Amino acid sequence: MAAYQPEEDAARWRRSVGASRVDQVPRDTRFLPHPSRGGSRGYDIDMRRMVLDAYQTTGHFPPRMRRSIQRWAHNTIPRRKTGNKSNSELSGHYLFLLVLFKMIWPQANYYECIAFIANETPNAKIFNQKAVSRALRRLGYTRKVTSTVAYQALTDRNLRRREMFFTRQWPYGIMGTPRRRLIDIDEFGLHLNAANRKYGSSPVGLKIRKPGHYDRGAFKLTIILAVETGDPAIAPGLPGSLTRPRVWARVSTEAGTTAVVYAAFVERVLNSCNATNPGVRRTIIHDNLSSHRAPEVYEAVRLSGHRVVCRPPYRPQDGPVEYAINQVCQRLVQRWSEVEDLTTMQRVVEEIIDNDINNMEGTFLHCGYIWN
Repeated sequence: MAAYQPEEDAARWRRSVGASRVDQVPRDTRFLPHPSRGGSRGYDIDMRRMVLDAYQTTGHFPPRMRRSIQRWAHNTIPRRKTGNKSNSELSGHYLFLLVLFKMIWPQANYYECIAFIANETPNAKIFNQKAVSRALRRLGYTRKVTSTVAYQALTDRNLRRREMFFTRQWPYGIMGTPRRRLIDIDEFGLHLNAANRKYGSSPVGLKIRKPGHYDRGAFKLTIILAVETGDPAIAPGLPGSLTRPRVWARVSTEAGTTAVVYAAFVERVLNSCNATNPGVRRTIIHDNLSSHRAPEVYEAVRLSGHRVVCRPPYRPQDGPVEYAINQVCQRLVQRWSEVEDLTTMQRVVEEIIDNDINNMEGTFLHCGYIWN
């Protein structure tokens, strides 16, 4: 009897790995209570054989055991109960197809996964959404927001430019440049209705209406933002340290950013660096906007004794300042009730930039600027 597994061990293992059921698995009943003492899994094999031998020898049997003796005569060894429900979990080659499809197309939803598995299997087995969800959860998959990359970023020319940016030294890239000496700059616009909350809760059949700012084109702030990681040599809590990195901003109601305005902002940032850390050369990184590549911008950087490198095109995820901009936008939504007009919006945005941008050291490291 040592070869027989307990019933629950085999059933639980196959259920945990998503394997289909197997009929006629021997069941060990030696360690279960006797039916007369509340057992629910039947008599053990030794008892069955004793009763069956007594019946075959004498022709007598205990009352109310005729059907049991007939069943034992056909099969003495008890089988594990499997029920009449077919397996609905993904396993084996079904699980392999699911992983393969998710590798090819991570954005696929449950219905598309089900259709792919059915089309690629001979028996065209159809699973339900819950089975696919449980399989992905067992595999360690989690739901994430997709990060869209422009098609232009995947051209050979732009792929080489991105490789050069991280593997070549200045003037082609930033390899070897300590991230605490980098300053990332970009501009963005905020419309007055950006502070409106889009979602709420209400009973079924009822809409949510609220007063808010609707005009999108007439009321807008143009913000130029520059961020750094902070200097680990500065004590925590002081301006310029890792916990309070310096942030520079220009908040204006003027539409767009000209080369003259951008050059003046860059000059202000670098003059501030020269005043606090004289003799330390900083490297400006920014995107490929035409106003960023204007001659007056490069001249302002050169006269200040610093350097500038353009980030890879169509790769905003390589810019730490983009994450700082997201912090500003998210914080603005949280403080939407304070915004009444463009003036109050400008005040709130300036307060957010001064107080709420944080963790830039980790953001620079996350973007690939690994040199310390």
